Amino acid sequence: MSFLVCSSATNLFAQKTIQWSDMTWTIKSGSGLGPGPNNWSDSADSVWVDVDGNLHLKIREHEGSWYCAEIIAQESLGYGDYEFRVSSDTESFDRNVVAGFFTYLNDNEEIDIELTQFGDPTNNNAHFTTQPYFNPGNSVGFDLGLTDNLSTHSFDWNADRIEFESRRGHHLTPAPPTSIINQWTYTGPDIPPQSLEKVRINFWLFQGRPPTDGLEYELIVDSFQFTPADISVLLGDVNQDGAVNFSDIGPLIEILSNRTYLQEADCNQDGIVTFLDIAPFVANFSGN
Repeated sequence: MSFLVCSSATNLFAQKTIQWSDMTWTIKSGSGLGPGPNNWSDSADSVWVDVDGNLHLKIREHEGSWYCAEIIAQESLGYGDYEFRVSSDTESFDRNVVAGFFTYLNDNEEIDIELTQFGDPTNNNAHFTTQPYFNPGNSVGFDLGLTDNLSTHSFDWNADRIEFESRRGHHLTPAPPTSIINQWTYTGPDIPPQSLEKVRINFWLFQGRPPTDGLEYELIVDSFQFTPADISVLLGDVNQDGAVNFSDIGPLIEILSNRTYLQEADCNQDGIVTFLDIAPFVANFSGN
């Protein structure tokens, strides 16, 4: 039923890993852990890759307890486009079931696509979120309206914006306009800077509640694809005239004073523009 599962020692504990979509992923394991809280299983009955290379995550009951599943990429990817191709009709899942596709560093530096009703049958069944979710304007809900099991979900994470998209099918980019389910661009104050975050996929129970119908559920993900962000800008060229020179000093000071963001002014590439960008600005300075 599964293959390509091995063990590795991390923090003195044996953690299973899985190879999928040309990456190594750690399989979460433990009891009473968030989100939920839930029990998490690294069993081959909970997480496996089939002979066609599709990832399977399962919410299942075992000896009276419910177990959820999560995989965590071992590599931090940073800014770029994160795309997940799903082959399950998530609209048919119980209202307590959550399918999550996200990057995570901590509870305040997290980008989420969640396919769920969060326990309430009157809720939308899909959500784009930049954490913290409770800050105004940080989340949008919508309904998928799927016509079959195939859907694609992505977010393009940049220092100044996050562009979310869900679409029907597994079309190559650019997808036909008729396949678009929802698009949303977030430009608010809670865009996380790239750091040591990891991309994750999880399949879990809202507030640890079992499915209301008592059934087990399975999430199938065909693939994950990451495309790095284009950072081919000339750092320090704040007025974007093709050179880093005296004419950039005034615009840089204005950005620092107004606490706004421009990628060209983010000379140390930490996702914000502060006085820490002055030293790399001087290093790039041509004076011409």
